[in-house]
Amino acid sequence: MTRIDEVIGPHAARIEVRPWIIVLFAVGGSFLIYAHLLGLSFFGDDFRAVWRAGLGTEPGPAGFFRPLSDWSIRLEHAIFGNAPQGYRAFNVLVHGLNVFVLIRLGQCLNDVQGKRGPNLVPYLAGLLFLCYPFHNEAVIWIVGRGASMATLFTLLALWA
Repeated sequence: MTRIDEVIGPHAARIEVRPWIIVLFAVGGSFLIYAHLLGLSFFGDDFRAVWRAGLGTEPGPAGFFRPLSDWSIRLEHAIFGNAPQGYRAFNVLVHGLNVFVLIRLGQCLNDVQGKRGPNLVPYLAGLLFLCYPFHNEAVIWIVGRGASMATLFTLLALWA
């Protein structure tokens, strides 16, 4: 198997993309992929989570502690009420931010390793993460945001 450095050459120019372009790609691509799903109604547990948030009752079922996810649902209920589009837009935004941070983390790892030549791997990883269909539950389900938010904070911690 031929390495990309051998094909392109060791002195090939690195791909340098400004961070705002990466954010535009990540968040814009996220909204482009999930735009047709933003208008869907709530699913399953979403009804209960939004209803609890509206009542201001104890967040989460007994024994299930996920405060950040529940607090974000409560805040969104104060802003959007019972309209699912706002909740889903938040989930899509978090997914896009995950893509951005993943690309930036990959770029940092390339820099630490002193890689020469094109640094396509972080962009390909970001594209795969953006389009991979397994992420649908965390993006589409309102209560699935816990996984996306945990991913975001984990990636941010690694990047820091």
